[in-house]
Amino acid sequence: MISASKSRSLRATPEGLEKVLQRMSELEKFTEKKDKKGWSQEDLADKSGVSLSTVKRFLKSEPVDRNTIIWITTALDLDPLDVINPSEWNQTTTNSELGQKILIHRQVCQGMLEKQGLSINPLMAGGGTTFKRGDIYVPLGLIERKQQRQVSSEESSNHPTEYEVTRTLQHDEFFEQVFRLGVSPKSKGKRIAIIGEPGAGKTTLLQQIADWVFENTDQDVAIWVSLADLQVRTLEEYLLQVWLKHALKTARVTPEMEDSFVELFNRERVWLVLDGVDEMSVETGNPLTAIASQLTTGWISNARVVLTCRLNVWDAGKNALERFDTYRTLEFSYGDRHKPDSDQVNQFLINWFVTSNPHLGKALRTALDQPGKERIKDLVKNPLRLSLMAYSWQLRQGKLPKTKAALYQRFVEAFYEWKQEYFPSDSATRKQLNQALGRLAKVAISQSYSRFRLTRRFVWSVLGESDTPLFQLAMQVGWLNQVGVAEEDLEEPVYAFYHPTFEEYFAACAIDDWRFFLTHVPDNPNAGIYRIFEPQWKEVILLWLGREDVAKDKKEEFIKALVEFDDGCWYFYKRRAYLLAAAGIAEFKDCSLREEIVGMIVDWSFSTTY
Repeated sequence: MISASKSRSLRATPEGLEKVLQRMSELEKFTEKKDKKGWSQEDLADKSGVSLSTVKRFLKSEPVDRNTIIWITTALDLDPLDVINPSEWNQTTTNSELGQKILIHRQVCQGMLEKQGLSINPLMAGGGTTFKRGDIYVPLGLIERKQQRQVSSEESSNHPTEYEVTRTLQHDEFFEQVFRLGVSPKSKGKRIAIIGEPGAGKTTLLQQIADWVFENTDQDVAIWVSLADLQVRTLEEYLLQVWLKHALKTARVTPEMEDSFVELFNRERVWLVLDGVDEMSVETGNPLTAIASQLTTGWISNARVVLTCRLNVWDAGKNALERFDTYRTLEFSYGDRHKPDSDQVNQFLINWFVTSNPHLGKALRTALDQPGKERIKDLVKNPLRLSLMAYSWQLRQGKLPKTKAALYQRFVEAFYEWKQEYFPSDSATRKQLNQALGRLAKVAISQSYSRFRLTRRFVWSVLGESDTPLFQLAMQVGWLNQVGVAEEDLEEPVYAFYHPTFEEYFAACAIDDWRFFLTHVPDNPNAGIYRIFEPQWKEVILLWLGREDVAKDKKEEFIKALVEFDDGCWYFYKRRAYLLAAAGIAEFKDCSLREEIVGMIVDWSFSTTY
């Protein structure tokens, strides 16, 4: 449940309300007509960060929380004592609390959140085309998962990982049950993990959750953190040294500012929305363990936490965040095209093409329904991949791709063509850049930490310095974007691929031999290569298997090596290798071992022994 205010409620005096209304009439409206004056109730709510319903109560002289008075009067450039009876105000306010007036309030936190845009926008912005979240957002449902099913040691070596699904929640039901009413098995809505495949809409959903906090609570604030931005810092260090500095737009954070910020946590008013646990820079160990230890100590432990994580990292081994309630995002659904609400794919395409060419959206939906297109139709139930499909279709209609790798390849080619008007390049230069990005991505993913945040020195070592054609084109096109500076050197910019999935795609394109993933030396495993068991390589492997330029016999060799893997460890690693082969044949449809692999998976489902 959302906790109630711990301080006494206050009401504006008649004289105070008169000052408020007078001040509202003098301020410029939020309009292009600069000569138009007078704030509405909606303007005051938007500017103060207070919900509209609370603003209406305040203007009726009904009791509201002291912090609400501070936020409203700050927005109006008034003093609380202009509005509230001084004797009542002093009974509920200490000198230190008065100092919070201009330091931390909802508008500051909401302004930081508004800087988070859709992941597709950085690539589209060069042509003047961008979306707001509400333009194309289609609400997704979620499934609630319990802990892994407990099995015997013999069973665990023979069965795929299983989780019990306790309930399926539609979008609005999820917000109402989990966040408003606090109905979740472990944490009562206070520790929530959103997990899913790459591009499954986790970040967009997290943004919706943060927006919900501001729209549906009177005092709470949502603080957004992209965990890849921590680099070598702890979460506490990042919040105090980086987030607070940017939020308050100050060159130096004072102890008073820090105390005010910490007090916000101690009052249990903060929701930490943490994006991308799997993208954290962890030199040793597991990112789940690293973030778990930081969320359970000190003032940060007073915050409600909602975080996102890729499925393969969340499910890899022991999970230090076992006290979190876990919800997995559902994919877009297909339904009756004549009933848009039941067909989420169709609704997304309607939203995407509504301002450009609605006929293109209908043509794409028709193409997806054609016989033989079942694989790509299933692939684009993923929100990011559907975005890429819609975008590339908008630029260049034609045959639908068959695999994830083919979809990304098509997007890359179409995107270069579209950017040609702004940043000309020939085919040889594009090929050279793609190869360099592949080398950069392959080395980055191989690092033990900071796989998704790349220093300028590291990027230069592969692409060349800032004045070289490859570096300039990578930045102009948008494959790389500056996302901050290095902790150890504030003069050293840090870059990231437009989206982690493209880092993985370029890496997959840079790998010629499947032995890069697996070189088994049974008698001396230390001399072998076993990237097939490292979570960060799974998506790269699947993309590699979907490449159309890799010979079929090479893919067959790799799948065979996975199926026949002999670990000598009671089948623990053998089972994992076999499951990877099962995932791989979805991208390699023509695999000769397909039926054998599917049959074995079915057998595992009904038997506890080989």
